[in-house]
Amino acid sequence: MRTGKLSLLIVVAAVAALAAFLLSRDQAARRADAAGEPVFAGLIDRVNDVAALVVTGPNGSATVSRDGAGWSVDALGGYAADAGTVGKVVLGVARLTLKEQMTSRPESHARLGVHEPGSQPLDPDAAPGTTGPVRLALHDADGGVLADLIVGDVRPGRPPSLYVRRAGEDTAWLAGGELAPPALPVGWVDASCVDIGPERFRSVTITHVDGETVSVARSSKAETEWGLVGLPAGRKEAYGGVGRSVGGALQRLSFEDVALVDGLAWPDDAETRTRFVGFDGFVVEARTADVDGRKWTRFAAGTEFAEPLPPEPDAAAAAPAADDAGTPEELAAAEAAA
Repeated sequence: MRTGKLSLLIVVAAVAALAAFLLSRDQAARRADAAGEPVFAGLIDRVNDVAALVVTGPNGSATVSRDGAGWSVDALGGYAADAGTVGKVVLGVARLTLKEQMTSRPESHARLGVHEPGSQPLDPDAAPGTTGPVRLALHDADGGVLADLIVGDVRPGRPPSLYVRRAGEDTAWLAGGELAPPALPVGWVDASCVDIGPERFRSVTITHVDGETVSVARSSKAETEWGLVGLPAGRKEAYGGVGRSVGGALQRLSFEDVALVDGLAWPDDAETRTRFVGFDGFVVEARTADVDGRKWTRFAAGTEFAEPLPPEPDAAAAAPAADDAGTPEELAAAEAAA
């Protein structure tokens, strides 16, 4: 007879099932209790103590540091970070609240985008510009960690929410709030670099690597059309308005990357130089070259340069941009009258 053993097994199984049930209820209760709490308790009171942000994305890590009254990005040679972007990210972390526990299984992290950056290849079907997860750590002036989390996918819908995981923990959460830290160093800066309209300049001279020079000019500020200087007889512009396009080349420029010149193997003998000269003597020089397979441009502005470029072309010799722009002689007369 095995009745005693069978009864014992049934009792043990029932106790185990009851324990599992009570444990699951306890875990559910803890999850419910955590809902609505800040992801990082007390951080909202210490946002002004943040002195550095360490950002890890698909291309490695970069540090955004407080630099006096502003911020700078070490990976960009100390270029100034946009304070508005930094403030928005810090406040975004401080305002995150826990909504729902999603998973504690590391093998499921990638489904929510909260795996370690660089540990998984990017989805080839992902939308353009997708960079994958970003790890973001906030430090105080003494190097203490105020917050450290992995920012994952955004969950569509309102109110805004996203998946996050505190660094060092397996549990991933759905969090309420808005947080989109730039994954690349250049995303932390204002990429606008030059914005000078053509109305300020009287001539532009481009000197190519082989020494060939191309110039455009106009006779006065009132003149809106630019003529090609020294255009051979029988030749004409490739398209109408080419001079005007060159004259306006410094409008609304922004960069894709920025670096210290000392950190680049700059080829002084293989650069294209462009010189913009204003009616008031203001000069902008742009030097462009290929460095390590990427095209870089160095800008300098002022009234004098240690290495002057060739003399400015005579605007009177500029070829007319249109039939009614006037002959070279008329342009010269207009310049003399000005």
